[in-house]
Amino acid sequence: MLDSDDVEEAYYDRLVAAGTHTAEEIPWIKARRRRQEELEVCRFMMKSGTYDASCPEELVHLCYANALAGLQRRPEALLFLERACARRPEVASWALMHAKMLFVEDRKEESLARCLHVIDAFARGDASTEEAADAFHLAGWVHIHADDHS
Repeated sequence: MLDSDDVEEAYYDRLVAAGTHTAEEIPWIKARRRRQEELEVCRFMMKSGTYDASCPEELVHLCYANALAGLQRRPEALLFLERACARRPEVASWALMHAKMLFVEDRKEESLARCLHVIDAFARGDASTEEAADAFHLAGWVHIHADDHS
């Protein structure tokens, strides 16, 4: 008896056999499909407000932003996180992810501001040790990249 994984693998095998895709492209196609599914599930959860202890709002928002970025839609992910952080500035995990994406986009000053926000949140007891350590580490990279090495 075939299960859904077998059907999915057969689909990918047919793509390669038909010559429309190479075997090297299949992992990328699988990842894209997984990210698209994550995006849809997160969008539904945010729209319906169906959060619980195993899948809280904070995690759903992180998953949604990560899925957008994985689908090469980083500007949308940045805007989404910016709005989320404005709505709930106490959520350090959103600010940290926003800082990381801003860094990748070479928006170092904005990234540093978000890092400092997380570090301040830690000082108030609103961020974990891991979040503060990540923010401090990223802030260091911002300073390294902003330095004139000539």
